[in-house]
This record gives sequence, C-alpha cells and structure tokens, in this order.
Amino acid sequence: MNDDLRFDPVDDELRRRFDAQARPEGDPDAVLDQLRPRFRRARQRRRAAFTGAAALAAVVVLGASVALGGGGGGGRVRTPPATKPAGTVPTVVTTLPQPTVTTTGDAGATGGTAAPQATTPTGSSAPAGNGPSGTGEVPPPAPTAAPAVPQTPTYNSAGGSITVNFDGSSTVSLASSSPAAGFTAAVHDNGPTRVEVRFSDGQTEWRIRVDVVNGALAPEITQH
Repeated sequence: MNDDLRFDPVDDELRRRFDAQARPEGDPDAVLDQLRPRFRRARQRRRAAFTGAAALAAVVVLGASVALGGGGGGGRVRTPPATKPAGTVPTVVTTLPQPTVTTTGDAGATGGTAAPQATTPTGSSAPAGNGPSGTGEVPPPAPTAAPAVPQTPTYNSAGGSITVNFDGSSTVSLASSSPAAGFTAAVHDNGPTRVEVRFSDGQTEWRIRVDVVNGALAPEITQH
C-alpha cells in the first residue's frame, strides 16, 4: 500500500511533460483563412499557364497555315472559269408564210403584165371579203343579255310581312300582306317601281318598302 502511493508523483510529472510537448489543435476557420491566399495564387498561376499555352498553340497554327499557303504559289489565287448560267433559252426565229400572187390569163392577150392579186395567206380558212374591209376577218358575235328571272320574295317585320312579284328587271307589285296580331295593314305604294306597306297597332308603326334599283330589289324595313 505504501509502495503504490510512492509512485504517484512520478506519474504526475510524466503526464505534465507529455502534455507540454503535445501540439495544441488550432481553429479550422483560422487555418482555412490562412490557406486561402495560397489557393488564390495557385489558381492565378494555373489560369496564366492555360492562357499562355492557348496563345502559343494559336501562333503555331497560324505559322503553319502561312507556311503551307505561301510555299511556291507566288501569292496567286486561282479562280474557276465562269460557267454559262443554266436555264438559258435559245432564241427561236420563226418565218411567217408569205402570201402567194397569181395572175390572170388575159396578160398575154393585152401584151402587158397583169397586176398581182392578193390571196388569203396559207393556213387561213376565212374567205376574202367577209370582214368589214374585205380583209377576211370575221367580227365577233354581239353579246346577248341574260333573260330576266321572275321572283316572289317575302319580307318580314314585327308588325307583319309582305310578298311581292318582281319580273326580274324593272317592275314590282304587291302579291300579299299579312299583319301581325294587333296590327292593321295599309298599302301606300303598289308598283311599278316601289311597294310600301305600313303596319300599325295605334302606338307603333312598321314600314316595309321595296324599290327597284338598277334591275334589282332594294328592301327597307323601319320602325316609326
């Protein structure tokens, strides 16, 4: 029991010395702040190395292209000969047939030369003298007007409706009128170029008027 107590001071001294020689651990953030300037310098040196390498490669490529392009050609550039554009249409010259000239059989009897008589050119089937001046031209046929088509249209309003007869060109007349419930009909015009019927219930009046304008019907429905 006394021997164990005697070695306690030795153990304490050894522990104290070991603790003094051990390196204390530093703060990670402080260590990182100390290393950041080194990281930035290393990154800058790396970028500068990449930039210098790219510039050197560009200079080498440019020098090689100059050496290959100017080695014996004398600096001349050959251009291909111009070619004829495609799609050129050749010029076609056509010759029209010439009219034939005939002479009458009386030329020898009179001792002179008979005057030439113009005839119809080859390929024309129209005889001479059909046109207005004897040139063989046939006048076009005169245009014919379309036949008039009769119509019987019906026009409606809130006061009533009417039906008219139209000959298709210039004449219109009232065929029938039908007032609505509570309305009465009064005919004011009945042809030949206008039909007008008025429907009234004592307070409201509806008017249906149909005119012939340029060969067509022009209806007008109004409230008064």
